[in-house]
Amino acid sequence: MNSLTDTNTGSLSSQFLHNRFILTAVGEQQLAFPSQWVAEVMLVERSRVLALPFYGPMLLGVVHHQSDIVPLISAYWVLPEKLTQTIHLSLMKETLSVIRLGPSVGELAGVGLVVERVAGSVSEAQIAASESTIRRLDLQDMPNQVWRPQRWSPSTAR
Repeated sequence: MNSLTDTNTGSLSSQFLHNRFILTAVGEQQLAFPSQWVAEVMLVERSRVLALPFYGPMLLGVVHHQSDIVPLISAYWVLPEKLTQTIHLSLMKETLSVIRLGPSVGELAGVGLVVERVAGSVSEAQIAASESTIRRLDLQDMPNQVWRPQRWSPSTAR
């Protein structure tokens, strides 16, 4: 009988997670990540971020974390209104808040999205009641060009 209870509890917690979102702040906007997409929330010291030359500004760099290399993308780039004026301000912080995506997102598993702060968690009903002040992350929002190195040319290096 205990195994039946445990099985039921497991399915209830699984259903609970599917209806929850991790709420973050990116600039003045709130961005919600489906909880089943989130592998972990990381705090990364800015000094540990290794910048990668020849990549666009959306790829902030990589960080070594628990024997993995985690690419870091600024969450500003997945917002419909780009807040480019504040991107550099978030990089000035000593500790970055990172939402690391889990295996349920497919090719983006292991990628870290840098947000200004993690505000908590909300339900799907709370997002619906927010009258669109909370924006849900959609995997289609992730720009493909982030993974393409830009070519270096002597004329731009001056």
